[in-house]
Amino acid sequence: MHRMIRGAAPAAMLAAVLAAGCSASSPAAYRATAGTCYAFGVWALERHVMVTAVPRACRGLSHAQVNLAVTRAIREAVGPRPKAAERRLAGKDSRYLGYLIGAVPPSRRPAVRAGIAGRRAAPAGW
Repeated sequence: MHRMIRGAAPAAMLAAVLAAGCSASSPAAYRATAGTCYAFGVWALERHVMVTAVPRACRGLSHAQVNLAVTRAIREAVGPRPKAAERRLAGKDSRYLGYLIGAVPPSRRPAVRAGIAGRRAAPAGW
């Protein structure tokens, strides 16, 4: 009888672990971020993939976020070089991700118009 208890305890633990694993909640919905868009850009540049549609990794981001991610990806792919070489290579590599810069429409926030009296000088460093 002592052997049955030893054999029954691991089986009961295994059953409990399996039951807990099966009742886990579903994963959260995918949400694109500037980081996912950047990673996609680096991946596309490394493999010389011509992007012709907004990928899932960039979908839903603002125009500014996509531009920043593309710029960072191109800089990463080009690497540290003399300035002239960086510009030349960035121009070549930008054709792979050029669609993303033109495809994402700018946000449609209304422009704020201020009269002459409402204008203020920009802070130092802007």
